[in-house]
Amino acid sequence: MVGIDVIAEELLQDLFIKIWERRDQINPELPFRAYLYRIAERMIYDHYRKLTRETSLYRELIINSEAMEASPEEGIYAQEVEQALQTAIQNLPSQQQYIFVQCKLEGRSYEEMSQELGISTATVNTHITRASKKVKEHLLQNLNYLLAFYFLL
Repeated sequence: MVGIDVIAEELLQDLFIKIWERRDQINPELPFRAYLYRIAERMIYDHYRKLTRETSLYRELIINSEAMEASPEEGIYAQEVEQALQTAIQNLPSQQQYIFVQCKLEGRSYEEMSQELGISTATVNTHITRASKKVKEHLLQNLNYLLAFYFLL
């Protein structure tokens, strides 16, 4: 259902952790397979929701920065948003930065990056996860400041 072996393996590990943590709540009288399937299904849906939110955030930033260039104030805000995104990306370690830009902004697959860099797709996934978290944190910290600045104009 996920399509990428590394992500499927990661979700499977998370599934087993959830099962282990909830082992005392499992009713042995009920079919375990259906319980397992339901939890896995919800985890996959959550995974896709998270991907959609992240992708939407990056696209929204780009679209808003282009759309806000209509007035001088909006142009200043758009430049600040773009600068905050670029700064967040530049603060990443070099390999994380390269992988993040290639996968998230250029649309390359984890497999392509794995082959190009000679690393496993699990390592690519780890870089993307860590980079996304750092970029998101940086943007949230700086965009609150930028929104306040924009409304003061």
